[in-house]
Amino acid sequence: MSAVRWFTVSIIAAFVFVASAGGAFLYLLSTYPSPEIQSLEFETQGNLSTGLKVSSDASVENLGGTGYVIVEFRALDGKSIEIDSASQQFPMSRGESRNVTQAFSDTGIENIGVTVYAPGRPDLLRNESERTRSIY
Repeated sequence: MSAVRWFTVSIIAAFVFVASAGGAFLYLLSTYPSPEIQSLEFETQGNLSTGLKVSSDASVENLGGTGYVIVEFRALDGKSIEIDSASQQFPMSRGESRNVTQAFSDTGIENIGVTVYAPGRPDLLRNESERTRSIY
């Protein structure tokens, strides 16, 4: 009879351990920011021969907890080689949306790429939202 009791208690203990670990993981996941790019728009002035000025506007929404968010803009040529880049870091609260703008001036820009992520988030839980759009 003690073997049946021991087996039953170990099964219940295993379920409690798994449920506690799962709850802790979900709590940890929900406390970090989880930014996502909602839209990426840009406006161009000039042409490729005289120089191109591109003004990028990205709409970022934080679906996770409160914390810092990094937005990285990249100006790319046709082969996805980075010509120029810029980044911005700012705090966002849960559910907050923000428009972030960046301007580039160069002759070889063909694509604009944007990546957002939370810098304090552990690598295991790190998420990146990335979007690239062609100018032409």
